[in-house]
Amino acid sequence: MEERRGVRVPPELQSAPPKPLEEYARARILQFAQAFAGRLNPTVAPAVLQQAALECIQALPPPDYTGMSLEQRDLQLVFRHDCL
Repeated sequence: MEERRGVRVPPELQSAPPKPLEEYARARILQFAQAFAGRLNPTVAPAVLQQAALECIQALPPPDYTGMSLEQRDLQLVFRHDCL
């Protein structure tokens, strides 16, 4: 099976905070999935379409923010100490 890679976030969108950007993209994908599936098979229940779309979104790899400035990344500093 071919390994899927995350789609690279274009530089123009890297200034936007990742969480709202992802939420917007997810909402648009779900909207598209319902409209597209409705065209293919209008008899499928909306709940079935939404569940299938959500499962597909969850299976996608995370986006690639390579090249994004550190100021824009959602980073967390963690201190760790390993005792001998």
